[in-house]
Amino acid sequence: MSAAKREPAKKRGFATRFAALLCGSPLLIAALSLINLSPTLSHLDAELLSGPKTGNFHDIAERLQASASRQEGAITSQTAVSRTSSD
Repeated sequence: MSAAKREPAKKRGFATRFAALLCGSPLLIAALSLINLSPTLSHLDAELLSGPKTGNFHDIAERLQASASRQEGAITSQTAVSRTSSD
């Protein structure tokens, strides 16, 4: 191949970069479209000390537990046992 028929290095470099951009963009878009960005509680696995079953904190804990279970999370509610002293 003679030097007159070859493309200059700048033009070849631009063509290579442009082709990589054209091929890489759809791949990047496809990979990013697979990511789920909606907020959920599916990663949640917790225990919550909620107090006696007649209290307000226990009611809040039950509502949090129901909300987490709808979104595939888990909250375990632990009720506190009141201790009385014999003194």
